[in-house]
Amino acid sequence: MKRLVAIISISLLAYILSGCTYWTMSVGNSEPERVAETNETMDDKKYDYNLDVSNYEKIVLNLDIDVSDVTLKQTDTSQFKLNQRANSSELFVVPSKSENGKTLTLSFKSPDSHKLLSLNTKNSDITIELPEQLIYSVNTSLDVGKFNLKQDILLTVLEVSTDVGDIDVSLSTSQDNLQSVNLSSDVGKIDFSIEDGSTALKSVQLASNVGDIIMKLDGSFPSLTKIENNTSTGKITSKLGGDYGQKIDSTITSDVGKIALDLTGDYKTQSKVITSSSTGGIQISINSDLPIKLDAQEEEFVSKIKLNSIESSHIDDLYYLNGASPDHFTLTIEADSDVGNIEIVK
Repeated sequence: MKRLVAIISISLLAYILSGCTYWTMSVGNSEPERVAETNETMDDKKYDYNLDVSNYEKIVLNLDIDVSDVTLKQTDTSQFKLNQRANSSELFVVPSKSENGKTLTLSFKSPDSHKLLSLNTKNSDITIELPEQLIYSVNTSLDVGKFNLKQDILLTVLEVSTDVGDIDVSLSTSQDNLQSVNLSSDVGKIDFSIEDGSTALKSVQLASNVGDIIMKLDGSFPSLTKIENNTSTGKITSKLGGDYGQKIDSTITSDVGKIALDLTGDYKTQSKVITSSSTGGIQISINSDLPIKLDAQEEEFVSKIKLNSIESSHIDDLYYLNGASPDHFTLTIEADSDVGNIEIVK
């Protein structure tokens, strides 16, 4: 009962704070009026930051934002641009920059002054244009707001966290420099996909306390070894397609929510997927030519194992699928469902 109350409370908070709206209350603001610096222009509701980055090869982009949707876009110019539209100038971000050789670090942080405003409703939207010829390390923290990246920016690291807000990232061309992805939300859906592989990617970590997780991996991943999808309350839909050059260790868990896994990729021997759901059940799609060792147990009355006419044998409480045996298997699946069936399909 306590857990249900907690879930309802968190969901209500997400609803209240949706749309990048922030309620603040205090006794006033004694901060002096802000004056635009070099590369900045601003008026009551518009803030723009423009910088020529043609002399650089890489940008480290750090965002620490209290309340705003954030969208990253690609541009074919040499101008880095950040455009913010807000219903109060007190929400305008504060920039800083430093350089190290051909690497430029740009940081944008929400000011503390807006927290001193009297009771009011605040909202903001930020769009950032990134020159296509550079590579980027993106580190973003949002208290309230959505993060969107649906254009093919060349990345080395992608780290995004939100307290309340969805994260939506779609990369359709090969990411040869991308090494790690870490996306997390306390309350929000996470949707992440790579359509054409990544030669350098080593780990993908997606986590939400309350929210669905969707992940799609296609293409070649010669370096990827670690995949994690974890949510306390929400459905998980994950596709591990493509070709994996290393043995992978993958953990896919949901306390409350159904898990749907597509394990139709090409895996190296000794690869492992651990998946569990307390309530909701698990469905796993596999290729008919993939030798699998399945470690799963039925719970009387509330959980059954369904193999759906897949070739199998049962030895020492383990299932061997598609011609696998104790001495011959490529992928190990450890599946645990307290309430809900474990179903294997082709």
